[in-house]
Amino acid sequence: MSLRDEINNITKQLLNGVMQQLIVTDEDAYVKDDVSKVIRTRVTAELCSTLVKLHNLKISEHQSMIKKLTKWLLDNQNADGSWNETHINYNKPSTVFTSICALSLLETSESFPDLNIDEEIFDRAAKFILKQEIYYGEYKKSELVHADILNVDAMAAAFLLKFGSRSSNENYIQAGKMAVAHICSHQFIDGAYPYGG
Repeated sequence: MSLRDEINNITKQLLNGVMQQLIVTDEDAYVKDDVSKVIRTRVTAELCSTLVKLHNLKISEHQSMIKKLTKWLLDNQNADGSWNETHINYNKPSTVFTSICALSLLETSESFPDLNIDEEIFDRAAKFILKQEIYYGEYKKSELVHADILNVDAMAAAFLLKFGSRSSNENYIQAGKMAVAHICSHQFIDGAYPYGG
């Protein structure tokens, strides 16, 4: 068996595990945790992004599922541009979840332009993210967690740089670069990074 075949088999097994938690309706699709019964916003976005990548690599075809996941993500964006972080007793806007959802939709719109995802979706997300900046390049995770956590900064940077480049918005590009510089300033001498800033 070739390495590519082995990777494809592992990918299918992982995908099958996630798909067991997928709720599919006529209109949309989302991931619901069987244990907590919580709809997983971030996992829904990450699944959509994964299916887009698998499509682009010509590993597997999931266009109808991507369309349904996209619809759920679009329908669940808050008016302020954010998406909520959801747990058993918590359901509030989150910088990291917003960055992940917006980045997933941005990747989807590039691969499936026929879905006609409105650019305003991304602009509202970018504006929300910028409002969450604590200090230069540092972003609070959510309403309850104001600590600088580097993976939040990294996800914000990834989205702001990608959307800023696409929309030629220098403010978003500069904010993304500032977040990258902030992250790099925390690298240890051995190359590792801490979780928090």
